[in-house]
Amino acid sequence: VRSAEDEPLAEAASVPPSVVDLDVTGALQDAVGGPNHLAGAGGGDLLLTLELAVGGLMMNLVHTRADAGMVAVGKALNTELDKGSLQTLLAQIRAELGATFYVSDVWNRSSLPPLSSAENEDMTDCFERVASAGSILNMALRAENAEVVRLFDYIERQPAGTRLTIATSKVFLPFEILYPHQYSRDLPPDERSGMSVKRGDFWGAKFGLEVSYVGAGDYLALVRTHRVAPRKVSLNLNETILGTGSPTPMEIHAKLAADLKGRDVACESSSQCDQMRKILLAAGTTANLVYVYCHGSAADPGAGSLEELHLNDGPCVVRPTGVSGQYRNAPIVFLNACYSGATSPMFFTGFLESFRRKGALGLIATSFPVPVMFGAQFGADVVNECVFGTGSLGERVRRLRNSHAVQGNPVPLFYSVQCQLSN
Repeated sequence: VRSAEDEPLAEAASVPPSVVDLDVTGALQDAVGGPNHLAGAGGGDLLLTLELAVGGLMMNLVHTRADAGMVAVGKALNTELDKGSLQTLLAQIRAELGATFYVSDVWNRSSLPPLSSAENEDMTDCFERVASAGSILNMALRAENAEVVRLFDYIERQPAGTRLTIATSKVFLPFEILYPHQYSRDLPPDERSGMSVKRGDFWGAKFGLEVSYVGAGDYLALVRTHRVAPRKVSLNLNETILGTGSPTPMEIHAKLAADLKGRDVACESSSQCDQMRKILLAAGTTANLVYVYCHGSAADPGAGSLEELHLNDGPCVVRPTGVSGQYRNAPIVFLNACYSGATSPMFFTGFLESFRRKGALGLIATSFPVPVMFGAQFGADVVNECVFGTGSLGERVRRLRNSHAVQGNPVPLFYSVQCQLSN
Protein backbone atom coordinates (compact mmCIF):
# COMPACT_ATOMS: atom_id res chain seq x y z
CA VAL A 1 0.00 0.00 0.00
CA ARG A 2 1.35 3.37 -0.95
CA SER A 3 0.12 6.79 0.04
CA ALA A 4 -1.54 9.09 -2.46
CA GLU A 5 1.06 11.08 -4.38
CA ASP A 6 -0.90 14.26 -3.98
CA GLU A 7 -1.63 13.61 -0.31
CA PRO A 8 1.41 11.90 1.21
CA LEU A 9 1.17 10.67 4.78
CA ALA A 10 4.11 9.78 6.96
CA GLU A 11 2.31 6.76 8.44
CA ALA A 12 0.62 5.52 5.28
CA ALA A 13 2.67 2.34 5.13
CA SER A 14 1.27 1.22 8.48
CA VAL A 15 -2.24 0.79 7.04
CA PRO A 16 -2.80 -2.88 6.20
CA PRO A 17 -3.24 -3.63 2.49
CA SER A 18 -6.40 -5.66 3.00
CA VAL A 19 -8.85 -6.89 5.59
CA VAL A 20 -9.82 -10.53 5.90
CA ASP A 21 -13.19 -11.35 4.32
CA LEU A 22 -13.38 -8.16 2.26
CA ASP A 23 -13.38 -7.91 -1.52
CA VAL A 24 -12.27 -4.29 -1.85
CA THR A 25 -9.15 -5.23 -3.82
CA GLY A 26 -11.18 -7.10 -6.43
CA ALA A 27 -10.20 -10.51 -5.08
CA LEU A 28 -13.84 -11.44 -4.76
CA GLN A 29 -14.53 -10.62 -8.38
CA ASP A 30 -11.55 -12.68 -9.50
CA ALA A 31 -12.67 -15.60 -7.37
CA VAL A 32 -16.32 -15.78 -8.41
CA GLY A 33 -16.40 -13.97 -11.74
CA GLY A 34 -18.32 -10.89 -12.78
CA PRO A 35 -17.37 -7.34 -13.79
CA ASN A 36 -14.75 -5.39 -11.93
CA HIS A 37 -16.62 -2.84 -9.82
CA LEU A 38 -13.65 -0.44 -9.59
CA ALA A 39 -14.63 1.27 -12.82
CA GLY A 40 -18.14 2.09 -11.54
CA ALA A 41 -19.74 5.48 -10.98
CA GLY A 42 -17.91 5.96 -7.71
CA GLY A 43 -14.48 5.62 -9.32
CA GLY A 44 -13.33 3.12 -6.73
CA ASP A 45 -14.07 1.65 -3.31
CA LEU A 46 -13.50 3.10 0.13
CA LEU A 47 -12.73 0.86 3.10
CA LEU A 48 -13.09 2.39 6.55
CA THR A 49 -12.02 0.03 9.33
CA LEU A 50 -13.12 0.73 12.89
CA GLU A 51 -11.55 -0.75 15.99
CA LEU A 52 -12.05 -0.05 19.68
CA ALA A 53 -8.44 0.41 20.80
CA VAL A 54 -7.21 1.14 24.30
CA GLY A 55 -7.04 4.85 23.56
CA GLY A 56 -10.41 5.19 21.82
CA LEU A 57 -11.94 4.56 18.41
CA MET A 58 -9.28 3.81 15.78
CA MET A 59 -10.12 4.51 12.12
CA ASN A 60 -8.21 3.44 8.99
CA LEU A 61 -9.22 4.56 5.52
CA VAL A 62 -8.04 2.89 2.30
CA HIS A 63 -9.16 3.87 -1.20
CA THR A 64 -8.98 1.34 -4.02
CA ARG A 65 -8.97 3.04 -7.43
CA ALA A 66 -8.78 1.56 -10.89
CA ASP A 67 -6.06 4.02 -11.89
CA ALA A 68 -3.93 3.88 -8.75
CA GLY A 69 -4.49 0.58 -6.98
CA MET A 70 -4.76 0.69 -3.20
CA VAL A 71 -4.13 4.10 -1.69
CA ALA A 72 -3.73 4.46 2.06
CA VAL A 73 -5.50 7.68 2.90
CA GLY A 74 -4.56 7.58 6.57
CA LYS A 75 -5.54 6.60 10.06
CA ALA A 76 -6.88 8.51 13.03
CA LEU A 77 -7.73 7.94 16.68
CA ASN A 78 -10.79 9.52 18.28
CA THR A 79 -9.87 9.52 21.96
CA GLU A 80 -13.36 10.69 22.94
CA LEU A 81 -15.08 7.46 21.94
CA ASP A 82 -14.86 4.21 23.86
CA LYS A 83 -17.51 1.54 24.56
CA GLY A 84 -19.33 3.63 27.13
CA SER A 85 -19.35 6.84 25.11
CA LEU A 86 -20.41 4.98 21.95
CA GLN A 87 -23.40 3.59 23.82
CA THR A 88 -24.20 7.07 25.11
CA LEU A 89 -23.96 8.41 21.55
CA LEU A 90 -26.42 5.80 20.29
CA ALA A 91 -28.84 6.69 23.10
CA GLN A 92 -28.53 10.40 22.27
CA ILE A 93 -29.25 9.76 18.59
CA ARG A 94 -32.36 7.76 19.46
CA ALA A 95 -33.52 10.48 21.83
CA GLU A 96 -33.02 13.08 19.09
CA LEU A 97 -35.27 11.11 16.76
CA GLY A 98 -37.86 10.72 19.50
CA ALA A 99 -40.14 7.90 20.55
CA THR A 100 -43.21 9.33 18.77
CA PHE A 101 -41.56 9.51 15.40
CA TYR A 102 -44.60 8.57 13.30
CA VAL A 103 -47.69 10.25 14.67
CA SER A 104 -49.35 11.39 11.44
CA ASP A 105 -51.67 9.48 9.17
CA VAL A 106 -49.17 10.21 6.40
CA TRP A 107 -47.23 7.14 7.53
CA ASN A 108 -50.26 4.82 7.48
CA ARG A 109 -49.90 4.02 3.80
CA SER A 110 -47.54 2.01 1.67
CA SER A 111 -46.73 4.94 -0.64
CA LEU A 112 -46.17 8.48 0.58
CA PRO A 113 -47.68 11.74 -0.70
CA PRO A 114 -45.97 13.94 -3.30
CA LEU A 115 -43.83 16.88 -2.27
CA SER A 116 -46.63 19.32 -3.15
CA SER A 117 -48.99 17.76 -0.62
CA ALA A 118 -49.81 19.69 2.56
CA GLU A 119 -49.18 16.46 4.46
CA ASN A 120 -45.53 16.84 3.57
CA GLU A 121 -45.11 19.03 6.66
CA ASP A 122 -44.99 15.86 8.74
CA MET A 123 -42.36 14.36 6.46
CA THR A 124 -40.34 17.59 6.65
CA ASP A 125 -40.38 17.38 10.44
CA CYS A 126 -39.25 13.76 10.16
CA PHE A 127 -36.39 14.72 7.85
CA GLU A 128 -35.28 17.52 10.19
CA ARG A 129 -35.20 15.09 13.11
CA VAL A 130 -33.02 12.70 11.11
CA ALA A 131 -30.72 15.51 9.98
CA SER A 132 -30.37 16.69 13.57
CA ALA A 133 -29.52 13.16 14.75
CA GLY A 134 -27.15 12.62 11.81
CA SER A 135 -25.37 15.88 12.60
CA ILE A 136 -24.80 14.71 16.17
CA LEU A 137 -23.25 11.48 14.84
CA ASN A 138 -21.01 13.42 12.46
CA MET A 139 -19.79 15.82 15.16
CA ALA A 140 -19.15 13.02 17.65
CA LEU A 141 -17.06 11.05 15.16
CA ARG A 142 -15.07 14.07 14.01
CA ALA A 143 -14.65 15.43 17.55
CA GLU A 144 -12.70 18.43 16.18
CA ASN A 145 -9.86 15.97 15.64
CA ALA A 146 -7.72 17.11 12.69
CA GLU A 147 -6.80 13.55 11.62
CA VAL A 148 -10.42 12.35 11.76
CA VAL A 149 -11.62 15.48 9.96
CA ARG A 150 -9.16 14.77 7.14
CA LEU A 151 -10.41 11.21 6.73
CA PHE A 152 -14.05 12.27 6.73
CA ASP A 153 -13.44 15.19 4.37
CA TYR A 154 -11.73 12.75 1.98
CA ILE A 155 -14.81 10.52 2.07
CA GLU A 156 -17.06 13.52 1.52
CA ARG A 157 -15.19 14.51 -1.63
CA GLN A 158 -16.02 11.22 -3.35
CA PRO A 159 -18.86 11.22 -5.88
CA ALA A 160 -22.32 9.83 -5.24
CA GLY A 161 -22.44 6.09 -5.80
CA THR A 162 -19.00 5.41 -4.33
CA ARG A 163 -18.91 2.10 -2.50
CA LEU A 164 -18.05 2.59 1.16
CA THR A 165 -17.39 -0.49 3.29
CA ILE A 166 -17.30 -0.17 7.06
CA ALA A 167 -15.26 -3.07 8.45
CA THR A 168 -15.63 -3.70 12.17
CA SER A 169 -16.03 -6.36 14.79
CA LYS A 170 -17.72 -4.45 17.63
CA VAL A 171 -18.44 -0.90 16.48
CA PHE A 172 -21.89 -0.58 14.93
CA LEU A 173 -23.15 2.93 14.24
CA PRO A 174 -26.01 4.16 12.00
CA PHE A 175 -23.73 5.55 9.29
CA GLU A 176 -26.68 5.70 6.90
CA ILE A 177 -28.10 8.74 8.73
CA LEU A 178 -24.72 10.50 9.11
CA TYR A 179 -25.30 14.11 7.99
CA PRO A 180 -22.04 15.96 7.23
CA HIS A 181 -23.34 19.42 8.10
CA GLN A 182 -24.15 21.23 11.30
CA TYR A 183 -27.89 21.14 11.83
CA SER A 184 -30.27 21.28 14.79
CA ARG A 185 -34.04 21.16 14.76
CA ASP A 186 -33.93 23.24 17.96
CA LEU A 187 -32.96 26.34 15.98
CA PRO A 188 -35.69 28.97 15.51
CA PRO A 189 -37.62 28.52 12.23
CA ASP A 190 -36.17 31.70 10.72
CA GLU A 191 -32.63 30.37 11.21
CA ARG A 192 -33.47 26.89 9.94
CA SER A 193 -34.99 28.33 6.78
CA GLY A 194 -31.53 29.38 5.61
CA MET A 195 -30.06 25.92 6.16
CA SER A 196 -32.57 23.51 4.61
CA VAL A 197 -31.67 19.85 4.76
CA LYS A 198 -29.57 18.67 1.80
CA ARG A 199 -31.34 15.39 1.22
CA GLY A 200 -28.76 13.75 -0.98
CA ASP A 201 -25.88 14.37 1.45
CA PHE A 202 -26.84 11.73 4.01
CA TRP A 203 -24.26 8.95 3.76
CA GLY A 204 -26.97 6.36 3.18
CA ALA A 205 -28.28 8.32 0.20
CA LYS A 206 -24.89 9.24 -1.22
CA PHE A 207 -22.75 6.12 -0.74
CA GLY A 208 -23.19 2.42 -1.39
CA LEU A 209 -22.74 1.65 2.29
CA GLU A 210 -21.94 -1.88 3.46
CA VAL A 211 -20.97 -3.03 6.94
CA SER A 212 -18.76 -6.11 7.11
CA TYR A 213 -18.25 -8.06 10.30
CA VAL A 214 -14.60 -9.07 10.53
CA GLY A 215 -13.58 -12.38 12.03
CA ALA A 216 -16.38 -14.87 11.39
CA GLY A 217 -15.63 -17.55 8.84
CA ASP A 218 -14.47 -17.66 5.24
CA TYR A 219 -16.39 -14.87 3.52
CA LEU A 220 -15.41 -15.85 -0.03
CA ALA A 221 -16.66 -19.39 0.56
CA LEU A 222 -19.99 -17.99 1.78
CA VAL A 223 -20.31 -15.82 -1.33
CA ARG A 224 -19.66 -18.80 -3.61
CA THR A 225 -22.23 -20.88 -1.74
CA HIS A 226 -24.80 -18.08 -1.90
CA ARG A 227 -24.34 -17.58 -5.64
CA VAL A 228 -24.49 -21.20 -6.75
CA ALA A 229 -27.56 -21.97 -4.63
CA PRO A 230 -30.91 -21.99 -6.47
CA ARG A 231 -32.75 -18.72 -5.91
CA LYS A 232 -35.18 -19.20 -3.06
CA VAL A 233 -36.83 -16.75 -0.67
CA SER A 234 -38.18 -17.58 2.76
CA LEU A 235 -40.86 -15.08 3.93
CA ASN A 236 -41.47 -15.10 7.68
CA LEU A 237 -44.36 -12.84 8.58
CA ASN A 238 -45.97 -11.63 11.77
CA GLU A 239 -49.57 -11.78 10.57
CA THR A 240 -50.83 -9.84 13.60
CA ILE A 241 -49.33 -6.62 12.15
CA LEU A 242 -52.43 -5.28 10.43
CA GLY A 243 -51.64 -1.66 9.70
CA THR A 244 -54.41 0.87 9.06
CA GLY A 245 -54.23 1.39 5.32
CA SER A 246 -54.68 -0.52 2.11
CA PRO A 247 -53.11 -2.70 0.90
CA THR A 248 -52.39 -4.30 4.27
CA PRO A 249 -48.89 -5.56 5.15
CA MET A 250 -49.98 -9.14 4.54
CA GLU A 251 -51.45 -8.22 1.14
CA ILE A 252 -48.19 -6.50 0.21
CA HIS A 253 -46.23 -9.62 1.11
CA ALA A 254 -48.72 -11.92 -0.62
CA LYS A 255 -48.17 -9.93 -3.81
CA LEU A 256 -44.40 -10.15 -3.29
CA ALA A 257 -44.63 -13.95 -3.02
CA ALA A 258 -46.78 -14.14 -6.15
CA ASP A 259 -44.41 -11.89 -8.10
CA LEU A 260 -41.39 -13.97 -7.08
CA LYS A 261 -43.06 -17.21 -8.10
CA GLY A 262 -44.19 -15.58 -11.34
CA ARG A 263 -40.53 -14.93 -12.15
CA ASP A 264 -39.49 -18.53 -11.37
CA VAL A 265 -38.08 -17.82 -7.91
CA ALA A 266 -38.94 -20.43 -5.29
CA CYS A 267 -40.73 -18.85 -2.35
CA GLU A 268 -41.93 -20.26 0.95
CA SER A 269 -44.11 -18.31 3.42
CA SER A 270 -44.39 -18.94 7.15
CA SER A 271 -46.46 -17.25 9.83
CA GLN A 272 -46.58 -19.90 12.53
CA CYS A 273 -44.26 -19.49 15.51
CA ASP A 274 -42.74 -22.97 15.41
CA GLN A 275 -42.02 -22.75 11.69
CA MET A 276 -40.40 -19.33 11.92
CA ARG A 277 -38.33 -20.20 14.98
CA LYS A 278 -37.05 -23.31 13.20
CA ILE A 279 -36.01 -21.24 10.18
CA LEU A 280 -34.31 -18.49 12.20
CA LEU A 281 -32.85 -20.42 15.12
CA ALA A 282 -32.23 -23.86 13.65
CA ALA A 283 -31.49 -22.66 10.08
CA GLY A 284 -34.32 -24.87 8.84
CA THR A 285 -34.43 -23.61 5.25
CA THR A 286 -32.52 -23.94 1.99
CA ALA A 287 -33.35 -20.35 1.00
CA ASN A 288 -30.57 -17.94 0.11
CA LEU A 289 -32.69 -14.97 1.22
CA VAL A 290 -34.50 -15.14 4.56
CA TYR A 291 -36.94 -12.26 5.08
CA VAL A 292 -38.54 -11.50 8.43
CA TYR A 293 -41.33 -8.93 8.90
CA CYS A 294 -42.18 -8.50 12.56
CA HIS A 295 -41.90 -6.24 15.58
CA GLY A 296 -38.53 -5.73 17.26
CA SER A 297 -37.04 -4.16 20.36
CA ALA A 298 -33.61 -2.68 21.01
CA ALA A 299 -30.93 -3.95 23.36
CA ASP A 300 -30.86 -2.34 26.80
CA PRO A 301 -27.36 -2.55 28.30
CA GLY A 302 -28.55 -1.18 31.63
CA ALA A 303 -31.01 -4.04 32.01
CA GLY A 304 -28.77 -6.60 30.30
CA SER A 305 -31.38 -7.37 27.63
CA LEU A 306 -30.49 -8.17 24.00
CA GLU A 307 -32.27 -7.26 20.77
CA GLU A 308 -35.47 -9.20 20.23
CA LEU A 309 -37.69 -10.17 17.31
CA HIS A 310 -41.38 -10.61 18.16
CA LEU A 311 -42.75 -13.05 15.62
CA ASN A 312 -46.35 -12.74 16.83
CA ASP A 313 -48.26 -10.84 19.51
CA GLY A 314 -47.61 -13.58 22.05
CA PRO A 315 -44.47 -15.13 23.56
CA CYS A 316 -42.86 -16.04 20.22
CA VAL A 317 -39.55 -14.19 20.62
CA VAL A 318 -36.14 -14.66 18.96
CA ARG A 319 -32.89 -13.34 20.46
CA PRO A 320 -29.32 -13.46 19.06
CA THR A 321 -28.19 -16.01 21.63
CA GLY A 322 -30.78 -18.54 20.42
CA VAL A 323 -29.34 -18.97 16.91
CA SER A 324 -27.84 -22.47 16.80
CA GLY A 325 -28.35 -24.10 13.40
CA GLN A 326 -25.97 -23.91 10.43
CA TYR A 327 -27.38 -22.43 7.21
CA ARG A 328 -26.66 -24.45 4.09
CA ASN A 329 -26.93 -21.84 1.34
CA ALA A 330 -25.33 -18.76 2.94
CA PRO A 331 -28.48 -16.63 2.94
CA ILE A 332 -28.82 -12.90 3.33
CA VAL A 333 -31.06 -12.47 6.38
CA PHE A 334 -33.32 -9.43 6.06
CA LEU A 335 -34.78 -8.41 9.44
CA ASN A 336 -37.52 -5.90 8.66
CA ALA A 337 -38.19 -5.15 12.32
CA CYS A 338 -37.61 -2.10 14.50
CA TYR A 339 -34.10 -1.93 16.03
CA SER A 340 -33.08 -5.31 14.57
CA GLY A 341 -29.72 -3.89 13.44
CA ALA A 342 -29.16 -1.59 16.42
CA THR A 343 -26.74 -3.64 18.45
CA SER A 344 -24.80 -2.26 21.40
CA PRO A 345 -20.99 -2.11 21.83
CA MET A 346 -21.58 -3.16 25.44
CA PHE A 347 -22.65 -6.68 24.44
CA PHE A 348 -20.67 -9.65 23.16
CA THR A 349 -23.15 -10.70 20.50
CA GLY A 350 -25.90 -9.39 18.22
CA PHE A 351 -27.96 -10.66 15.30
CA LEU A 352 -25.22 -9.90 12.77
CA GLU A 353 -22.58 -11.87 14.63
CA SER A 354 -24.95 -14.72 15.49
CA PHE A 355 -26.19 -15.28 11.95
CA ARG A 356 -22.73 -14.90 10.42
CA ARG A 357 -21.31 -17.54 12.77
CA LYS A 358 -24.04 -19.88 11.57
CA GLY A 359 -23.31 -19.53 7.88
CA ALA A 360 -25.39 -16.52 6.82
CA LEU A 361 -23.73 -14.15 4.37
CA GLY A 362 -24.91 -11.14 6.35
CA LEU A 363 -27.85 -8.98 7.33
CA ILE A 364 -30.08 -6.23 6.13
CA ALA A 365 -31.61 -4.73 9.24
CA THR A 366 -33.05 -1.54 10.73
CA SER A 367 -31.37 0.80 13.20
CA PHE A 368 -34.53 2.59 14.38
CA PRO A 369 -38.32 2.20 14.37
CA VAL A 370 -40.03 2.12 10.98
CA PRO A 371 -43.74 2.64 10.21
CA VAL A 372 -45.44 -0.70 9.56
CA MET A 373 -47.21 0.24 6.31
CA PHE A 374 -44.33 1.90 4.50
CA GLY A 375 -41.91 -0.60 6.04
CA ALA A 376 -43.82 -3.49 4.47
CA GLN A 377 -43.69 -1.96 0.98
CA PHE A 378 -40.07 -0.89 1.27
CA GLY A 379 -39.17 -4.36 2.54
CA ALA A 380 -40.78 -5.88 -0.55
CA ASP A 381 -38.83 -3.46 -2.76
CA VAL A 382 -35.55 -4.42 -1.08
CA VAL A 383 -36.29 -8.12 -1.52
CA ASN A 384 -36.82 -7.55 -5.25
CA GLU A 385 -33.49 -5.69 -5.43
CA CYS A 386 -31.74 -8.53 -3.60
CA VAL A 387 -33.11 -11.11 -6.00
CA PHE A 388 -33.14 -9.27 -9.33
CA GLY A 389 -30.92 -6.19 -8.88
CA THR A 390 -27.43 -5.60 -10.25
CA GLY A 391 -24.30 -4.08 -8.77
CA SER A 392 -23.19 -4.24 -5.16
CA LEU A 393 -25.87 -4.88 -2.57
CA GLY A 394 -25.03 -1.59 -0.89
CA GLU A 395 -25.54 0.28 -4.17
CA ARG A 396 -28.86 -1.41 -4.85
CA VAL A 397 -30.23 -0.33 -1.48
CA ARG A 398 -28.63 3.12 -1.86
CA ARG A 399 -30.58 3.71 -5.04
CA LEU A 400 -33.79 2.92 -3.21
CA ARG A 401 -32.85 5.14 -0.26
CA ASN A 402 -31.88 8.02 -2.52
CA SER A 403 -35.05 7.84 -4.61
CA HIS A 404 -37.09 8.28 -1.44
CA ALA A 405 -34.75 10.82 0.15
CA VAL A 406 -35.06 13.26 -2.73
CA GLN A 407 -38.83 13.01 -2.30
CA GLY A 408 -38.52 13.97 1.35
CA ASN A 409 -38.81 10.53 2.97
CA PRO A 410 -35.89 9.64 5.29
CA VAL A 411 -37.21 6.28 6.56
CA PRO A 412 -35.15 4.13 4.12
CA LEU A 413 -32.01 5.62 5.74
CA PHE A 414 -32.85 3.46 8.75
CA TYR A 415 -32.08 0.27 6.80
CA SER A 416 -28.50 -0.95 7.12
CA VAL A 417 -26.72 -3.34 4.74
CA GLN A 418 -24.49 -5.46 6.96
CA CYS A 419 -23.29 -7.62 4.13
CA GLN A 420 -21.07 -7.55 1.00
CA LEU A 421 -22.25 -8.88 -2.32
CA SER A 422 -21.71 -7.86 -5.94
CA ASN A 423 -23.17 -9.25 -9.13
